[in-house]
Amino acid sequence: GCDVLLQNPRVSRAHALIAYASGHPTVFDLLSENGLECNGESVAYAAMESGDVLNLGPAQLRAVIPEGFGRAPAKTDIRGATATTVIPLAAWS
Repeated sequence: GCDVLLQNPRVSRAHALIAYASGHPTVFDLLSENGLECNGESVAYAAMESGDVLNLGPAQLRAVIPEGFGRAPAKTDIRGATATTVIPLAAWS
């Protein structure tokens, strides 16, 4: 399923993904047809800061990252792998 649904025909059904990677919230393009931009630059992925502007095709989102986000120690699951918070971004289906 998707956590953010955008009702626009130019936003792919599986357009982008936001995950915690390398110590930062990071947005990844999922090989979408209309691409991903972060602050006006076409990207395959980008570490995000609060205030960054994401363009998914014609849809525009502003990142709001709470103060101190990501500074807490990583939680691990029962297998010892680092837990990741994933927020899929996709078109309204």
